[in-house]
Formats: sequence, C-alpha cells, structure tokens
Amino acid sequence: MNRILITGGTGFLGKQLVRRLVERGDTLIMLTRQPQENSEQIHYVQSLDDIPATTIIDACINLAGEPLFNFPWTANKRKRIWDSRINTTTALTHLNRRLDQPIATLLSGSASGYYGDKGNLSVNETADPGQHYGAELCHRWESCALENSQLNTRVCLLRTGIVIGKGGALQPMLPTFKFGLGASIGSGEQFWPWIAIEDWVSATLFCLDHKTMTGPVNMCAPHAVTNKAFTQLLAQVLHRVQWLPGIPSGLLRVITGHSSDLLTDSVNMVPKALQDAGFSWAIADCREALAIAVAAADQ
Repeated sequence: MNRILITGGTGFLGKQLVRRLVERGDTLIMLTRQPQENSEQIHYVQSLDDIPATTIIDACINLAGEPLFNFPWTANKRKRIWDSRINTTTALTHLNRRLDQPIATLLSGSASGYYGDKGNLSVNETADPGQHYGAELCHRWESCALENSQLNTRVCLLRTGIVIGKGGALQPMLPTFKFGLGASIGSGEQFWPWIAIEDWVSATLFCLDHKTMTGPVNMCAPHAVTNKAFTQLLAQVLHRVQWLPGIPSGLLRVITGHSSDLLTDSVNMVPKALQDAGFSWAIADCREALAIAVAAADQ
C-alpha cells in the first residue's frame, strides 16, 4: 500500500486512475480546488501548502492541466493550458524540496505533442522535440518535472497519445460522426498515436510499481493508425458511412484557433520503453478500443 499524491484526479484520466488506485488499497492525497469530504482512503487538499513537511509521500502522479480538446484556443485559453501545467508542476517541486523526506517517485504528465510533426518516422522516446507551441509546452512541462531528479526522486514522463475512452478527445467527435458527417483531416495520412484508457491506467500503474522505469515513456498502443483509418473505424463502429472529403487543414486552423497541430501533426509513436520493460496491452486493436468507448458513452 502506497500513499500517493495526485493532481488532476477529477479529470478524464484521473477519475479512472483514482478508481484503480483505491481498488488496490492505496491511500491518496488529492489536490482539488473544490472542497471535498475526506474518506477512509482519500484526503483532499486545496493547496500543496496544506501538506505538512513531515508527510511521507511514496509517489506523486501529476495530471493537472486545462483540457486540450475544448476549442477554440484563444489567447486566454492558451495561457490557461500553459499555466495549469507549468505552475502546478513547479509547485510540486517546491513541495518536494520542503518535505522532510522527498517523494520517491514522480509520474508527470506530458503528451505526444512533445515530438511535433515527425511524418512517417518511427518515433521512440529518444526522438527530438518539435518546435511549435505544443512541443514547447511539453518540453517545458517535462523540464519542470525533471528538476525533482536532483532530489533523488525517480521521474517518469508520461508522453500520452490520444486516449480512447468515455470522454476525452472522442467526446467532441461523436456527435458529428453519429450524424454521418464525420471526416478525416487534411490528407488523413498523418499518424495518430492512441491508447485505450484501460491500458493507459494499467501502464501508469506499471510505471508506478516498476522502479526501473524512468525518464520519458511513450503512452500509446504498439501500432499508431492514420487519421483516415481512425475516422473510418469510428464510422464503422457507429454503423455510418464516411463519405465527406477531408477537412482542409487551413479551415481547421481557423476553426480551432491555431490548435490544429493536435490533429494534423503526424507522430508514429512507438512505446519502446513499455515494450522493453515487458508491459502487456489488453487492447491493441484500435477498432476494439473505439467500440468499447462508444458503448460506454451510450450508457
């Protein structure tokens, strides 16, 4: 049983992770802006300053961040995206410095956007970062987390692709596809790294429990799919025909407020760190992952 500090525990990923952590008997300290009633296994804090220096924290899982898939990205939205990640991670580092006993393990969120647009290149954890806003954000976010290595904290950087589950990136896509108006983006040939939410949670717990895991970890299924394949599979799961031409990239950029890199970048991401460590995926087929997520959304 571990005592785990978690940020972002009420979000799309955090809710599923918290459920699994509680089921396996871990006790949690959850950072939340809203007052909550403590339970036997979960203690809520509204500020990291509320955690006494004498507290023993075995691990921290840092998932805090403004949601990415709420468009458009206005200037204010971009600032919230940046500040919510950088400021929280910086505050965690400050907490770790003042604790009598530093946190043993930090799993800190990141994203496949770290790599920018890599075309058809196979991308493992050693690939260089990209150059645009999303890549710069991920690079800075990771740099803040890695400062904890100086305190003898084991740091894993969870470079997450598109997580397929009830909610998340799939949620804004479903209404359009259900009406038969779904389409690929641009050429549709860009690779989308993906992972079923069940496997994302399992991979996170794997990184938590396996002390040899350190540094960047590509959180994705073994095989990325193209955007065209992804959208065709989603249409099939919904028993629709995808007949519209691809959405022009330029139009998408206007609609989304210059956040279209999330959708148009090609990242053929390979989860080499997880594969080398012996992690096993429960759902390695994208169509199966989409079918499970759609069924859950309909409940």
